[in-house]
Amino acid sequence: MLIDEPKGSEKVPVQDVLTRAQSLSQAGDLNGVIQCLTVAERTYRKLQDTESESQVLISICQYLFDAQQFETLNEKVEELTKVRGPLIVALRQMFEHCRTLAKSMDDGDTKGAFMQALRKVTDGNVEYEAVRIDLTRSLSKMYERLGRGQEAVDVLMEIAIETAGTLTREDRAELVIEQMRLNLSIDNFIQAGIQSKKFPLRGTEKYYIDYYSQLLLLHIHERDFLATARDFRSISQEAERQCKAKDKKSIDGKDKEEGWKDEAERRDFINIIHNATTSSALFLLITPYSPEQNGMLLEAVADGKRPDAPILNNLTQSFLKDLLISRPTVEQVFSLLSTECLALTGNIRSLLPQLVSSTCSSVLHPGELSQLIRKELLDRVTEHDLRVIAKFYKRVSMKRLAELLNSTEDITEETVSKLAVDGQIYAKINRPKQFVEFVRPLSTDEVLDDWSNRVSLLLSKVEKVSQLIEKERITCGDHSESSHILS
Repeated sequence: MLIDEPKGSEKVPVQDVLTRAQSLSQAGDLNGVIQCLTVAERTYRKLQDTESESQVLISICQYLFDAQQFETLNEKVEELTKVRGPLIVALRQMFEHCRTLAKSMDDGDTKGAFMQALRKVTDGNVEYEAVRIDLTRSLSKMYERLGRGQEAVDVLMEIAIETAGTLTREDRAELVIEQMRLNLSIDNFIQAGIQSKKFPLRGTEKYYIDYYSQLLLLHIHERDFLATARDFRSISQEAERQCKAKDKKSIDGKDKEEGWKDEAERRDFINIIHNATTSSALFLLITPYSPEQNGMLLEAVADGKRPDAPILNNLTQSFLKDLLISRPTVEQVFSLLSTECLALTGNIRSLLPQLVSSTCSSVLHPGELSQLIRKELLDRVTEHDLRVIAKFYKRVSMKRLAELLNSTEDITEETVSKLAVDGQIYAKINRPKQFVEFVRPLSTDEVLDDWSNRVSLLLSKVEKVSQLIEKERITCGDHSESSHILS
């Protein structure tokens, strides 16, 4: 049955066209259906009938989809997009419908080819940018479910955050977090770091927990413990802010949907606050000494948010005092400390599911992280003790210094050299005589200044003594010299 195209401005009601197409479909004539709808599409496009045009386009895609003619569907979508004078609104509605159809398909190459075809025809047109971004994210998630991580990353990274004008600030935040997560899942830490710089910090506070949860994985991999401590602190602060906001809304009775769903949700937030605060303090302890690290330690002690972590609190306070921290004590408390603090790895990952990924989970492997923290903590304790010793000793033998640090002489010499190079202490090692000097020699300018100060002090004392002698002489009535002068 052939369908003739109406002549002139003759217009057939769209409902009649759809009815005719349905009858042809029931008769099993799919080619006749497509021909009928194609002729009608051309007519409505010339007449600028957007509503009828969109219905016809959607019907073409639906009939081909129902018949599972996916290759024909891909070709037809591309053909309809490239026609002369297309109606933008009608095409956008067709793409929206195709996106819905794609989501209803089973994961596999067929679905992937269909979504790739849709992405191809929507590429380079700002009118369809939102549809293409959604298709890209859906395709990336499908590849991830299929275990094709590299393809998922390659597809998602095609979205340029800088040029995506239709994305809202919240959409940008979600997209950056997703790109970071996928790059971390394939151990592409460099690209994850690049994408982390694109996160919009203003107006996206509700995404801070997700963002910093991904960022801390990157910083742990880079062994940047100070940045990791800041990440955990940001998570704790944001969780506390959200917790207070939800408490207020639950008490006021307003916006109950934004309040607590149940007590379990509130308990999870409290656990996040505790674990993140504890983690922040722990990573601060294993961070090499610096003014910023010392300042954050003071804030952590003053914060007082860890009443149930006494071991960590005591160790934190010890680092702020000019007292030696014995190595056996650290060894004894480390098992409790690791049980108390390293358990947060599992807690944080269970409370923040986005941390769990295919391969990047090894970054937070409890065993490896425990060994790393143990080694770094012992190194920080040794460095702290050495800084304290340098304040109270001018000279000490290498053997005695090793005893004070509970270490070997070789490790002690290495630690002294490291701190001296970093400028944390001044030390001069005399290897033949096996002793270490901690007194910094004065420079030429300092020697000159010291000599000048001492001479000034001496002259001032001489002058003062002369004045006192003259005063005493006058007070005792010794006027012989003055009488002789008068006679």
